[in-house]
Amino acid sequence: MKQVLLGLFIGLILGLGLGSMWFSSSPPAESGLTGLVQARTFEQQGEPGAAVKETLSAPAPAPTRAIQVGHASAPAADISLEQTANALAHASSVVGSRPSGDGVIRGSVKDQDGLGVSAVRVRAVAHDKVSYLRQASSVAKAPQEHSIEASLQSAAEKYARRELRMFEAQTDDNGSFVLENLAPLVHDLQLECDGYLIWPEVQGYRGSIARPGDTVQYLARRVIDVPISVRHQDGTTAVGAIIRCSNLPITDDDEWSQHIFGRGASEFAWSPGEPTLRLPVGTVHLRAYAAQATDAVPQMIGSADERSESRELVVTSAGFPAPVILEVIPSPGIRGTLTLLGTYRSTTSPRISIAHLEPNEEVDLDRLKHSELSVYMNVDPEFSFMDIPTGRYLVGASRDWSSVFSAHKVVEVSNGVTRCDLELPPIEEERFLRIMILDENGKPTSGLRFNFTHRQGGSSSGLGSGDPSRDAEGAFLYQLPESAQAAYYETPTASDSFTLRLSKSGYGEVQVALTPGQEEITVQLEAEARLLVSCQGLAGSGFQNKLRATLSPSAAQEGSELDLSAEVSKSLGSDGAVRFAGLAPGTYELTLKTRWVRIDENSWDGSQDILKRSVVLESGANEVTLTWPVLYPLDVTVTGVEEGRQVNLLRQTASGDNNSPQASRTTDASGHVEFATVSPGEYLLHIAGDKRYPISVPCGALTFASED
Repeated sequence: MKQVLLGLFIGLILGLGLGSMWFSSSPPAESGLTGLVQARTFEQQGEPGAAVKETLSAPAPAPTRAIQVGHASAPAADISLEQTANALAHASSVVGSRPSGDGVIRGSVKDQDGLGVSAVRVRAVAHDKVSYLRQASSVAKAPQEHSIEASLQSAAEKYARRELRMFEAQTDDNGSFVLENLAPLVHDLQLECDGYLIWPEVQGYRGSIARPGDTVQYLARRVIDVPISVRHQDGTTAVGAIIRCSNLPITDDDEWSQHIFGRGASEFAWSPGEPTLRLPVGTVHLRAYAAQATDAVPQMIGSADERSESRELVVTSAGFPAPVILEVIPSPGIRGTLTLLGTYRSTTSPRISIAHLEPNEEVDLDRLKHSELSVYMNVDPEFSFMDIPTGRYLVGASRDWSSVFSAHKVVEVSNGVTRCDLELPPIEEERFLRIMILDENGKPTSGLRFNFTHRQGGSSSGLGSGDPSRDAEGAFLYQLPESAQAAYYETPTASDSFTLRLSKSGYGEVQVALTPGQEEITVQLEAEARLLVSCQGLAGSGFQNKLRATLSPSAAQEGSELDLSAEVSKSLGSDGAVRFAGLAPGTYELTLKTRWVRIDENSWDGSQDILKRSVVLESGANEVTLTWPVLYPLDVTVTGVEEGRQVNLLRQTASGDNNSPQASRTTDASGHVEFATVSPGEYLLHIAGDKRYPISVPCGALTFASED
């Protein structure tokens, strides 16, 4: 048995290193494809063949490893049983000790009739606590020798580490099993039995995790060989196909259930030479994908020109005397090639979108912006949209997800594939804003986020994006949103304003005001500024944990009105401090505000601007210390009003057009109200149903006579 183990291990090494598994068993030809791991005991596997033994025990020939650049290595020496034993012995001495304890995991495996399934192999592998952090010594390390010995030793250590952490059991006649002597670790459970597909009843996928003390239950479904025939409409047999298996009807290429075999394991290659699928007993849904060409085999679903309907199949233990026929028919779709003209190339992926048009519908490129049928082009210039309804389609291409659609066509889709090739015109022929971004050393930099805003009167629109295309000098070629191009380039008005915000990690955010028609800007970035704001004298004020500090880029700095979307706001901690990071150096308005607080059903204190200060931030650390100001009580009596009259305090602005509510109270039986904490300034006192009275704080007690 020791030689068998060594033989199996050598087979594993040679499979990894030389591309062939000497001790693997090929499935019978009639079994076709299988999504199952065949569980075989060592007794079933058998002893290594005599020819293999002779090869392993023969003296190793002198290695001929004359390696040449651009040529494959010469054949290496074979591995002997003695070499394998030595590698395993060394690995066992360096991988640590076996994790063990007194933990127990119990479980059972039953079939669909509720009967226990015996002879199921159960393996529990304890999670390895080995650190996967990179070792500093691995940086710029000398290349490892490419040899059988080095590969053998590496694989031996992996094998030994896994063997140390593996515990095995087998189900009894009732389908029960017990895993014992387990360490208090999480274990991966793997259950296998010839002819069965097994998964947890709760988790719904093959394999599960369990901890000592857990009791797990598994469902075993008998697997049946099902012959399949994939045929074209004319009755000819396909030369190859992809078959998807699911527990639900397969109606979509992208979204479909992979519950039976698991995600990434539910598609099978089919051919006339291997026409059999191994499917579990029960209801299964199959769909075939093939190519129209008689000698073509699709490599992936997207390259398939023909599809079958999703077929429901009831698999029973009786099997199928005749092949199950899946007829593939041409799928309506659009396929084409995108060609990028010109010398400049985008750093982002071009986007292809399609939109279904009604028979007389006008072409509107805005339809493409919001289309859910979009693909992004990476290396492959080919694109496809398959299995779509027939009809009239608008197909468009843009340089990235935020750019305008610079190329488009309208095509008619009927049965089969409609070809639609697109060419993106040279970017130098299009309108763009050339933006040169320099780092603190004056060199072009990348990795930025762009956010463009167009304000027109009281409305605004914006669009964010990553790095757009760049020219040979490293400048960004930024295309403005199509909705803003006419106002920017052709017919700007006094109510139009344009701003561009640039942000980069480690540099903060810079806002640039654009002049309509401007074609080029240069921005010099500086390392980000950090700010520590401290408020002295806050203790005992009653405002701990009730304040926020807000930073806004100075309007004077930006040359435009204050952009509230660029505000950064944070709460002060109980220590009266708050920290900001990722700020672009420059001038900011720092405002200390109270939070909105409800006092009772009819009374509240709004957010007050307690302190305001202009601060200039430089790259690196900055500190600002604020002193908590004196706040004053405001005592008001209104004569001649009933109890419960609303009295509002409004902050008065210079223009008087935007007086903001600061607080609200209701009068008691004597017409009295009190505002406990009011910052100095000019206010309006508004008595509901009466006029507004201008007041200045601080002041003494005030009395007003109602004019009701």
